[in-house]
Formats: sequence, C-alpha cells, structure tokens
Amino acid sequence: MQKEIFPKEIIESTIEVHQFKHKSSSKILYNILLLTIIGVAISLPYIKLDIYASARGILRPEKELNSIISLYSGKIDSIYIKQNQLVSKGDTLLIVNNKIGQEQIKLIETKNEDLKKWSDDLNYLLSTKNIQVNKLKSLKYARFKLQMQLFD
Repeated sequence: MQKEIFPKEIIESTIEVHQFKHKSSSKILYNILLLTIIGVAISLPYIKLDIYASARGILRPEKELNSIISLYSGKIDSIYIKQNQLVSKGDTLLIVNNKIGQEQIKLIETKNEDLKKWSDDLNYLLSTKNIQVNKLKSLKYARFKLQMQLFD
C-alpha cells in the first residue's frame, strides 16, 4: 500500500487540477474575447460616426432685452426707432395697421345687434298671442311668421 503525501482534498484544489479541468473550452472563449476587445480597440481610430444632438432651448443675449408687447395685432406700417436709440415713456415706436382687427370688431358688433333683435323678438313672441309682422325687428322671425301665414 502506498501512502499519500497530500490528502485528496488538497490535491483537488491545486492549480494543476484547475488547469486540467478548465483547459480547452474556457481558454478558447477567453482568447476569442481578448482578440475581439483588442480588435475593437485597434479599429476605433478608423471608425467615423456622425454624432449630433438636438434639444429645445432658448437663446438669450448677453444683456437682457426688454420685450415690447402690443395690445393690438396687425401689420407694421412705420417704424420710428433705431437700434440702440434711447426711448422715453410715451414715444411713438411703431404704427400698426389693424384693418383685420377693425373688421372683426365690426362683425362682432353686427352679430351682437342681431342677437339683441332676436332677443327682443322672442320676448315679444312670448308676451303676445296676436303677433303682427311689422312689430318684429329681425328678419328671421318675420320670415317665419309670414311662412306660417301662408300655410294657415
């Protein structure tokens, strides 16, 4: 009988046993991974990519500017200021042509008048049983009344 110098547990945890167990497949994977990393590192100076980024932002001047806001919208007819000119309170800076705004105001006023006439006519129609066409202010209800008279 042969006497063992090292016990079995110690022999199994030596480097020789470890290399024998993990020799073939692990080394191949390690070498492939190492060559891939080296190849990528070498090819980096030769690879060119277009890199850009876009983001929303606000451009601001070095000195903060004061904005001028008009209550009315329209087309600028005349400009009475120059760049870096001092302005005082009450100075005329721009003349704004507001034809579109004036037309919109007239349209709203016309609609308002029509609604007032309709409202007066509705009040008259609700308060009277014997309706007379000449007392109606709006053409809408006068036309309805005349149509009703034709069918009666």
